[in-house]
Amino acid sequence: MERERRIIEMGFGREMARSRIGDVLDVSRLQVSRSPSRTRDILRSGMLADD
Repeated sequence: MERERRIIEMGFGREMARSRIGDVLDVSRLQVSRSPSRTRDILRSGMLADD
């Protein structure tokens, strides 16, 4: 989850390009692209579990 947090921080907070984020974290651009969706799904499932 730490990697996903960093990807979101760099992508939205620092407005870094996906390719640059991938270089910094040593992951593919595709993994960077999928991370916000994956994180959203994790958060959503946790929120629904509390109901």
